[in-house]
Amino acid sequence: MKPSELFQLKLPTPSGMSSAEWAEISPQIRDQAFFSARVEQQRIVDMLHDKLTQLIRNELDPSEFRRDMRSFLDSIGYSPDEGDVGTIKDLRTRARLELIRKINVDMARGYKQWRQFTTPAALEEFPAQRLVRRQRRNVQRDWLTRWQVAAQAVGWEGVYRGDDMVALKSSPIWVQLSRFGHPYPPFDFKSGMGTENVSIDDCVKMGLVKEGEKLKPVPEATLSPEEEP
Repeated sequence: MKPSELFQLKLPTPSGMSSAEWAEISPQIRDQAFFSARVEQQRIVDMLHDKLTQLIRNELDPSEFRRDMRSFLDSIGYSPDEGDVGTIKDLRTRARLELIRKINVDMARGYKQWRQFTTPAALEEFPAQRLVRRQRRNVQRDWLTRWQVAAQAVGWEGVYRGDDMVALKSSPIWVQLSRFGHPYPPFDFKSGMGTENVSIDDCVKMGLVKEGEKLKPVPEATLSPEEEP
């Protein structure tokens, strides 16, 4: 099933909860819902869901998404709380709309890439992947330390023990590493991190795979876009 089709199946769910509070909800429930943190009006969540579906289908560009959402918000008389005007909590601001757009579209693309790169044929050639920086950030998180903490949490299962952030695609480290509990990027809000394939030959050299070894299957992944604050 295409990412846009999976996304469309999600149930628009208005809620006053923050992203941190949503993270405490059972994944089985969270993965079936589409929500925007602290948005309690059903019609707003419905419109976001519709417009994001169009974005994922490439039927809208980012500027059209922002234009359509602002027009809709104006038409229903949307007004944020007085102290929230112009902040990230204000749905009319570029910052909030871009946050909603980017995390949802990036998640759909990450899921699509994961599906493509974990087919049996792809795994035979590229059984592992490397965590790499895709976009620069003014303030960068310490992903090496985060990687090592995640590796220890999963007992270094399928993880290269050298000075490179490489692990088999079947390793539980990818889910452990992710704020969202998914084995594909983005792994956190505004992280700028992504993945690249690692060949079977390099995996053998790293000791991740033995010659002729039957590879462990990759667990199923879900598409569960989320956004903050």
